[in-house]
Amino acid sequence: WPTPHEVGGPRRIWVCDTVNWKNTIDLGNVRYQAPWADLRGDFAIMAQNGVAKLFDGRTGVLHSVLVSSGGMVVILSPSGDRFVTCAGAEVKIWDSETRVELATLIGHRPGNFVSRLGWSNLGNFFATGATDQTIVLWDALRLRQMQTLRGLQDTPDTDLFGFNNDD
Repeated sequence: WPTPHEVGGPRRIWVCDTVNWKNTIDLGNVRYQAPWADLRGDFAIMAQNGVAKLFDGRTGVLHSVLVSSGGMVVILSPSGDRFVTCAGAEVKIWDSETRVELATLIGHRPGNFVSRLGWSNLGNFFATGATDQTIVLWDALRLRQMQTLRGLQDTPDTDLFGFNNDD
């Protein structure tokens, strides 16, 4: 699995059965890296052509969720119980187990693209950064916008985007 700082590719993603040591799912040669892929606990998620592919390591099942008709970015909560997808300026939060959309959140200006995502360490908050040069902080428990930070000089950088260790 590529780290967020690795670039290039292609990468091969294999899901293996560690009891029988068999390759159970091969997602082929793809360029999956943050913010188009994430891994937390028993879950892995990848975004491709508007579809979120969520692998549940507890069951060994790969689920596909149609989110949009175009590109998007994805991230899993620290516990893996929820995931966020962003297509354009639209932010959606989902339940990982049921793959049911919990909320659609609007905070960035229409016509812009959310390019960065980050969860707080405890999973209570997440942040999105977009091409409108804003960062929006979201309450993941109450499913609402908390604050918008404006005045960035450019789109948020992936290496500098996220929460510190004490939330």
